[in-house]
Amino acid sequence: MATTRFSRPAIAVVAVFIVFVLYATHATYTRDSSLFYHDSSLQVPGALEAWIEDEDRRYSETVQARKEMIIKNGPRPSAVDAFPMNGMYTLCALRPMLYVIARIASSALADSAMVFGPEIENVTTLKQRAHFQPWALGGEDRHSEYDNPKVYTLQTLMAMNGHDFIDILKIDIEGAEFESLNELLRAYTPSAYGAPAPPLPFGQMQIEIHARDHQGDFAKFSQWWESLENAGLRPFWTEPNLVYINLIRGARPDLAEYSFLNIRGNHSIISDNFN
Repeated sequence: MATTRFSRPAIAVVAVFIVFVLYATHATYTRDSSLFYHDSSLQVPGALEAWIEDEDRRYSETVQARKEMIIKNGPRPSAVDAFPMNGMYTLCALRPMLYVIARIASSALADSAMVFGPEIENVTTLKQRAHFQPWALGGEDRHSEYDNPKVYTLQTLMAMNGHDFIDILKIDIEGAEFESLNELLRAYTPSAYGAPAPPLPFGQMQIEIHARDHQGDFAKFSQWWESLENAGLRPFWTEPNLVYINLIRGARPDLAEYSFLNIRGNHSIISDNFN
């Protein structure tokens, strides 16, 4: 049987050619698709900002698909069934309404906070930078001597602590997130006249969304979700909370954890000015 032997120079030429093809292909993917961005490409000044803009253009396609889905199943938002019997909608931008948890009574919530909250101050490494208060986050301030629990807006809490920016805002307030965020977002949403709005005072928001009872109404929830988008928030991760529906069979699934990125302003998550 005849065999072909290649000289070392020929092998070297082939190897160089393969490396060149791989490099050129990788460079093309890095330029054309965010799936192939990597750390070295983001070291180029302005690359991170360009990546965020590219991803937001992709997200706008999801928004358009949502509008088409509403027309198909509505055609008005008020006519869309948030929990259709023949299956769920496949549009991920509206999935937070698909998961559930039971309501926690105010007294039980306050008791739980007093039992589990203060322990964070007992950790030596956290004591100087972690603080606990049995307060509630709400859409308006209610913290007189007669209010229990005392309720504060996010703006008030930040002012009390002398903060103007939060790196990660974690919210899990059993359905009160709708009222609380409505109040907060009003000051950070562009006006109808095109006047720019200041960016939200946080880089990331991690929130448990409770789309139960009337909050699970499609039209109402859709309007609230769009208010998050208009203020510059974009979802980048979600995880359904399946504990409750596994414990209580037949419970409606309208609870989910969501993570949002604030794409406006100038902070370390969206700008390479902080590298």
